[in-house]
Amino acid sequence: MKYVMTLFWSFILGHVVYYLGSALANALPPGAYDLVPGTILGLAIAVAAIIIANIMKGVDKTDATSLENKHTT
Repeated sequence: MKYVMTLFWSFILGHVVYYLGSALANALPPGAYDLVPGTILGLAIAVAAIIIANIMKGVDKTDATSLENKHTT
């Protein structure tokens, strides 16, 4: 379920970023909107978020606390 929500929100976020970026750059004619680049951007955001989450899950918290203890001594 978390992957479904990640895909949903990254789809929305990708389209918002694409719309704002293209509007600010005047890249599209007035009234035109292309769905494909926003979708690709959303999927790229989703894949990056899932990869980063899996990398962060693999980081052991005991390693971080042992590094903190080494710096304090």
